[in-house]
Amino acid sequence: MPHLPTMEVSDFAKHPLRGWIPTKLIIDKEVIACKWTYTKDFSFNLPFFDEAIQIFNKLPQNSTIYKVYSTIELLPEWSREIPTIPPAALIFHVSRCGSTLISQILGLNQQHISLSEVPLFDEILHFLDAAIKFYGANRNLNEERLFIKTDSWHLYFYQQYRKLFPNTPFIILYRQPGEVLDSNKRKKGIQGVPGMVEPTLLGLDANAPYFHHTDTYMPMVLEKFFEAILDIANNDRHTLLVNYNEGPMVIAERIIGFCGINADEEERMLIAQRTQHDAKYPYKKYQELNASNNDSANAARLLELYRQVDTLRLGQKFNNPAHCF
Repeated sequence: MPHLPTMEVSDFAKHPLRGWIPTKLIIDKEVIACKWTYTKDFSFNLPFFDEAIQIFNKLPQNSTIYKVYSTIELLPEWSREIPTIPPAALIFHVSRCGSTLISQILGLNQQHISLSEVPLFDEILHFLDAAIKFYGANRNLNEERLFIKTDSWHLYFYQQYRKLFPNTPFIILYRQPGEVLDSNKRKKGIQGVPGMVEPTLLGLDANAPYFHHTDTYMPMVLEKFFEAILDIANNDRHTLLVNYNEGPMVIAERIIGFCGINADEEERMLIAQRTQHDAKYPYKKYQELNASNNDSANAARLLELYRQVDTLRLGQKFNNPAHCF
């Protein structure tokens, strides 16, 4: 991949970087390399980005014995060569609160790029701005907006994201704690397994008794998530709080309005159809599961934090969201 000057969007079809994205870090002794994956013009809009990677790996460019690598230091330089779309919004969340469905809804519009929990973004914070430019590359020449759904623990990377995107709308989704905990009991996410996310990042003590039991660990993680949300929402006027219990259509309308997007009736019909299916398994009809009683030791603390966040949400007023930024 030679060094080329920046091209206009109309010339990007001929650019050697078109369709290539950095997907994985390879650390070998003191050298940090970046693995590149060809995406052609396939959509990123799948429930999780790992599913998109599986599709990309089947392309001829990725299935040969030869793989494409570069040093990580080349990312900022190469990212300046391509026409890219700045994020229209970043979506933070507490997990199991509808963020996957919202990410899919935002990707229904062919002019939107919607990214859901890109693994590389978790590895590459120091080069995050450059990496995002590749994922937001205008590959199809008609894309206009980029939406990024982060991992749940990226609430703790809020300052880094806000420094990169000082005026970008940040969406924070949350849900009643007992429902989140119940969903994690049915199928555990990475954030609910002790040690999978660096405990010091979450402000947790790896030597505490709760750290060694999943039933006590996830309530502590969720408590830290809600504390982080309160801190962000109290200090950032570019943040929209969204409660899962508002329902997917209301949530979609609020987010679209907050980002200053004018959705037509056809797009609203597509959104309504998508909300009838499961977020993680789009071929299945959505079926709400009844949450069991939450009997965690810190249930009272969690409920109080939830109420505080919900009070802030109800007090947010954005009469003309498009002009808030």
